[in-house]
Amino acid sequence: MRLLHLADLHLGKSLGQFSLIEDQAYMLQQICTIARREHVSALLVAGDIFDRSQPPLEAVQLLDRFLTELVRQHMALFMISGNHDSGVRLAFGSEIFQDSDLSIVSRFEGQIPSLLWPRKNPAARIHLLPFLRRDELRRFCTDEDAAQLDMAELLRRLLERQKPPQEGLPQILLAHLWVASSSLLLSDSENTLLGSVESVPKNLFQAYDYVALGHLHRPQNVDEKLRYAGSPLAYSASEAGQPKSLTLLEIQDGRLEQKKIELKPLHPVLRLRGPLDELIARSKQDPAWAGEAYVYVELTDFPPPHHALQRLEAVFPRLVQLSFVPLKGEVGNVVEPDSVRSHRRQDPEALFAAFYREEQGRELSAWQKEKLHEVFVEAAGEER
Repeated sequence: MRLLHLADLHLGKSLGQFSLIEDQAYMLQQICTIARREHVSALLVAGDIFDRSQPPLEAVQLLDRFLTELVRQHMALFMISGNHDSGVRLAFGSEIFQDSDLSIVSRFEGQIPSLLWPRKNPAARIHLLPFLRRDELRRFCTDEDAAQLDMAELLRRLLERQKPPQEGLPQILLAHLWVASSSLLLSDSENTLLGSVESVPKNLFQAYDYVALGHLHRPQNVDEKLRYAGSPLAYSASEAGQPKSLTLLEIQDGRLEQKKIELKPLHPVLRLRGPLDELIARSKQDPAWAGEAYVYVELTDFPPPHHALQRLEAVFPRLVQLSFVPLKGEVGNVVEPDSVRSHRRQDPEALFAAFYREEQGRELSAWQKEKLHEVFVEAAGEER
């Protein structure tokens, strides 16, 4: 039997002003194609189905088409909610879906549901634990000291009360959690959220043969049994150039093996650094490359060039963000021409423009940009 582990779809997400619905539709179709090619029996989707609790109509329709395609392929689905999802909204139709082998658990009712799969001649038991916060878990804990317990201890007691049965089958748990480990690599997408999500130790899950995790966007293992599938698309500048994949689980004679299957995005996410003229020259050498990608640009010019945003948008039509940064050598997959490594100034004009974009949800007008440029150029001259 083969299962496909994925997570963090974030349907309805945008990069800057660009909707990713088309990219996500392409990604879901690719997942269906891979599942069919690999003769997958069921998909394990570990939370963050939508990007926000009230997803846009296009995202809901996209999920509807995805589920319909799974039914057409006679493929099962085991899905849980994540911290971005509304448990109530995601639960819509879940009881009806079960007749089509679409099992969606988005609300915790005091027990961790589990199902044998396949229904006839089962090869594994699948447990579904939706995303939980401490207060939700406390409501179902009858221990007298529940009010003083942290998330890790509450979850430990829940898992202790609901140990997987000793039935000679692999036990698989779906969970959307932050499992504490010094080896985990984070992206900007998680760094802004982990403060509100409590971590739990990995030793809580020793009773399971595989824990299909969601929450972190980089595909990675916590250990040989706990794995984050990662997001199927890059959703932040720090994920630019990061390989995305699905995890194929194969169960044979009670043994479980993992295999990584890479995904190809419709449009890659790039992070470019350098002076304006060099980046524009590079884009003209390969217009298709420049025109297809979502691009985060970090300009190193000082003083800041006039009309930088308009000039970049002319060659990078999917320009997500423009900023000015000091150079510190090559970092990750940032492209940094050798000719500009001597500059060490960070430009406040672009920072102000980025702040305005973030707060107001729109770009500065041409008049505002011109006046802002004049102010900062004058200020820079006074400093010198």
